Amino acid sequence: MGGLSQSISHNITTGVLVIGVCIGAMLAFTVYFFQTRVLGSLVRRLLIEARGEENAKTLKELGVNTRLCRCFLGDKSVFRRYVSVLGGELPRDEENEPDFDTARFYIDEKNVEKCEIRYSRDTKIWLYAVGMLACALVGVALYIALPLILDYINSKL
Repeated sequence: MGGLSQSISHNITTGVLVIGVCIGAMLAFTVYFFQTRVLGSLVRRLLIEARGEENAKTLKELGVNTRLCRCFLGDKSVFRRYVSVLGGELPRDEENEPDFDTARFYIDEKNVEKCEIRYSRDTKIWLYAVGMLACALVGVALYIALPLILDYINSKL
């Protein structure tokens, strides 16, 4: 009976491992898609319309005045390593909150090459969907097959 309970425990552990790896891969797909699609669209617009301080534009002028863009352009955002704000700091309103309506953003000349490399490609939604589906199918196949393969190897040892 110990062999059966050990096999069941082994199968559950293997399943949890496979599911964890699949969830991690799906999260990686999602982060990559978000960076290239959402943040990439902002950077591509800045590269076309606001390259250098003299061409700085507001989010409204760029057509990307969304809450998400505001979040990623905040004071402590890592994204601000690539996107600069005119004057070095975000302007503040009466409540000392960042004023994104008047803030003017641009890509500094020293960051143009980095931005072009990192954000130049736009990811298609169908490619994201295919990647997620493939990850799910591989996960299901591994969830079913991996315990069988491990049991077969274990029986041959």
